[in-house]
Amino acid sequence: VWSELERVLTAGRPFGVCPVLTAKDERAVPSALASAIPERLVMRLGGRHEYAAMGLRSADLPSFVPGRALRLDDLVELQLVEPPRELGAHIAGLGAEPADARPPMRVDSLPSVVVVDDVVAAASASPRELRAAVGLDTRTGSPAVATIPFGEAYLVSGPSRSARSAVMRAIASSAKHADPEIRVFAVEAPGGDLSTGDAVDDRPLGPDDVAAWVERIATWTGRRIVLVDDADRLGGASFDRLAALADDQVAVVAAGRVESLRTTGHWTTPLHGWRRGALIRPTASDGELLGVALADDAARLARHAGLLVDHGSTTPFMAVVGEHHAPAEPSRR
Repeated sequence: VWSELERVLTAGRPFGVCPVLTAKDERAVPSALASAIPERLVMRLGGRHEYAAMGLRSADLPSFVPGRALRLDDLVELQLVEPPRELGAHIAGLGAEPADARPPMRVDSLPSVVVVDDVVAAASASPRELRAAVGLDTRTGSPAVATIPFGEAYLVSGPSRSARSAVMRAIASSAKHADPEIRVFAVEAPGGDLSTGDAVDDRPLGPDDVAAWVERIATWTGRRIVLVDDADRLGGASFDRLAALADDQVAVVAAGRVESLRTTGHWTTPLHGWRRGALIRPTASDGELLGVALADDAARLARHAGLLVDHGSTTPFMAVVGEHHAPAEPSRR
């Protein structure tokens, strides 16, 4: 049977046969058959050596997400569409239409910069959770939404200058856009970049006010979002108390460098178990912070790109980098 199938695959093209094969890697296809396949799409493989076997360098590889592929002959990056549930009926319907009745779907490029103003309208809140708009979903181009339940914690990690603070500002703005009654508390290390304007209701006046600030969080009634930027540079009894708060109206969001947040005994350790967060430019090992396995090529993400993690599921996203677009410079004549 295989020899007959191989004959159809290698000699069927002049008779209108267009075969499509899938394989785990290059070695899974017999060499005689592989030589007769002129076009190949490469999706995410198990390791870099498998790409090398197909003649691909690390610099050739895109950021692979589900459905992303690279056309081997010209290195064009493609995104495969998800098939309809009733595939047979869909194909039958296409056959009844003229060929020019369904032009190709337009796929626009993602913007180079995303700011809070672009996405904040997608934010929403309920008595149980805040759904904060923190960037763009790179699969669809629609706002990327982080689900932050009250009574739980959310971690934002990434290297320096990776838009961590911008994501924190987006969460604060989302809270106030979704429901102004949500109380937003915020703190950052000295010299931090968490400038959130009117979106923050309460911040410590200085290091000596942190204990009183945590007390205000603990005694306030109603839904509260607590933002701790530069969490890797903060610590002490007050932050230990914050991490131990058992209040189903409080959501603690902590941001910092992943290597510090993973340090044994760090005050954020009790927050890791919620397995929710944003990993910006993660390495494969960074997934351990939120209990998710990442591919070896995760580090190839662009500077402000990353993954939203929710109990093991991931959404690729482009993080916001600021609150507003810079004003256009006046033209000179």
